[in-house]
Amino acid sequence: MTASDSAPTTGPIYDAESLRDRDDVTFHEETDTVDAATVDQLEKMDDMAPVGVRNGDGETLVMQVTETCDWKIPSASVGPNEDFAATARKWVETNAGYAVELTAVEGVWHVEVRSADSDRTAERYFVVFGASTVGTRSSDGDAVRTGWVTDLPADAVAVPGTELFFE
Repeated sequence: MTASDSAPTTGPIYDAESLRDRDDVTFHEETDTVDAATVDQLEKMDDMAPVGVRNGDGETLVMQVTETCDWKIPSASVGPNEDFAATARKWVETNAGYAVELTAVEGVWHVEVRSADSDRTAERYFVVFGASTVGTRSSDGDAVRTGWVTDLPADAVAVPGTELFFE
């Protein structure tokens, strides 16, 4: 399933697990054994809502939010009890300057890590959306740099789901 052939998705998503049994959403499981410090780090991180925004030319939006940030598709942090969809839309508009319509939930990545020296675990969800721009760019946005590309830049970071928007 790709961004161009997914069914439209509307409505709030507060719990990534609620998407697990949907026939139109692929659910990916990744588990890894790591050191205790990595478990501690992941426990403190929010879930994410990456967005593959496509324009009319078939290009995908990538951005650098800060000078030290890597290029990547727009990826919003989603805190507890926040709506993944609303947070993703607002984040793209604020940081890239484009209003977007979320066209699909392209997939969910559930990443779980286990401590090698104990039974401790931590998890994080990535709800990946496909989107298209609505109207013209409303502002420059807060990001340091944005660009439309057909190939993911070699120095970009591929957050879960990125590959869905590049051939």
